[in-house]
Amino acid sequence: MDVGEDPSSFLLSTYKTGKWSDVTIMNKEKEYRVHKHILSNAIPYFDKMFSSGLSESTCEVIKLDHPSYVFDLIIEWAYCSKISITKENAVDLFHLADYMNIPKLTALCLDYLWNESSDSPFIDVNHWINQIATEEILKSIDQYIRSNFRDIGNTDSFLDYDFDTVAYMINLDNLDIDNEMQVLDVIMRWIRKNVERRSQLPKLLKTVHWIDINGAQFMNKIDKLTWIMDCDPARHVIMAAVELSYFKSLKTIQINDVHFGPRNKSARFHYAVYRNNDSSIEVHHFDKKYESINLSENLSLPAAKFGDSHITEHCMDSDVVIRIDWKNKTYRLFKDSDRYCYCLLFGRLFQFNRENGKILFFKGERLIQFNRSFVNQLNSQLTYKTLTKHEGEFLLSTITTSRKRNERSIILPHYEDYEGYKSQLTVEKIFSGFVASHEFVTKKPIKMLKSTTFHDLLVIFVNCKLILTYDFNRKTFKKYKTSEMDHMCCLYFHLSGKELWIFYNDELGSGYRHTLIQVFRVKDGELILVPGPHNPNCNIVTNSKMIGFISLEAQP
Repeated sequence: MDVGEDPSSFLLSTYKTGKWSDVTIMNKEKEYRVHKHILSNAIPYFDKMFSSGLSESTCEVIKLDHPSYVFDLIIEWAYCSKISITKENAVDLFHLADYMNIPKLTALCLDYLWNESSDSPFIDVNHWINQIATEEILKSIDQYIRSNFRDIGNTDSFLDYDFDTVAYMINLDNLDIDNEMQVLDVIMRWIRKNVERRSQLPKLLKTVHWIDINGAQFMNKIDKLTWIMDCDPARHVIMAAVELSYFKSLKTIQINDVHFGPRNKSARFHYAVYRNNDSSIEVHHFDKKYESINLSENLSLPAAKFGDSHITEHCMDSDVVIRIDWKNKTYRLFKDSDRYCYCLLFGRLFQFNRENGKILFFKGERLIQFNRSFVNQLNSQLTYKTLTKHEGEFLLSTITTSRKRNERSIILPHYEDYEGYKSQLTVEKIFSGFVASHEFVTKKPIKMLKSTTFHDLLVIFVNCKLILTYDFNRKTFKKYKTSEMDHMCCLYFHLSGKELWIFYNDELGSGYRHTLIQVFRVKDGELILVPGPHNPNCNIVTNSKMIGFISLEAQP
């Protein structure tokens, strides 16, 4: 049997008594009798100080000027005492730990601030940029903004951001947006919060990449903003914006500091995901430029801590999320089921309970309730639900189906009693409630429901024969039939940008035999099928083992 005392208790006792101390630190007015050897081993800042050969290395009293309550914690940390990171001390403790080059403590502080300091699913970018971010951390914040730009711009918190933060966000390249008009929408939303902000409009308009904007859409937007006519300082910039959006160059209007080129967008890496067996998958690059990667299942794979870029999460298909640890080559699948479906918002994993209507999200190791419960339409056996994100919250699409009676059967007995299925589609937002509803009829029962958002459209896949879209601007539904897909199951892959790719996998015979790929763009609020043979993914091998697609911002 091994026995022994906890060495941390001896170290802490040595610090408390000051016995055999060989240096004194005066931080502000407080005296610390400490030991060079212990501080040097625990804190690189002091190791460098004591071995530098400068005056501090031989001085018996060292004077410092740090916040006392966090300096106490740093010294206790050095003597192996457990310290408590709280909402009140986390920021200052991080900055002092960073200043003293203590990587482990800085990582703990950052992860606390990222995952534990609040119950909100999103990060207060304004606070992180102004109060926390160092040059290195700013890289992570930039990536968070890029990945969640439109959702952040539609939160209530965003309306209270200062001008410098808003301008910083908009100036970033590689924003995950469908089009540049979405940047303009975010600007206008922030400006409308306060009349005094109108003076900042010219500066913010100059950050927009007008060459990426359709002139007619811009003029239609301006016509609805009557207050902008009274904003004289912005008149010159608006005229330049009109010329750039229509003619893609400036000749008539002369102005400085306007973006003349498109917003930079880095190429993404796209992978198809195949199941090897019940506990492993394989990911293949679309163009086969890189080797395939084998991943083993880890049912307890935790979410990434702050800065863990090797752990990523992806919406692999509607209502399905996969978490991948690229360094250890493991994965965890959060799969759509009769009870749960999953989605990502603000970089967090959300879980929707189809039975009780609750939405919860994972923040670190915590599971937090996000919303009121959706309690209507939960008891019908013929009710189907799908969840997708839109502008900072969720859209729940619900279809309730019943048999449609054949009216002729009442008069003519030889007719069948039923001639199809009558369905009611209801779309609602978590916080603002009802959005729209639509009735439609199908010949066969509904067995599959998926959804995504694309530009200003909600796109709903009903079985594989029907696509419904809802235009958020016009508040109208449109129906697209794909009758040739009668015997197919559907997977979709949404590429942010100009195109929506839909993959239909043939289910006839033994396994999937081939893939049909449809590519859509949006024009005037409608899905437009890009004519064949437009097939950007001709190298994808599709078979019964394929389970979805993921997109990465960097090669794993």
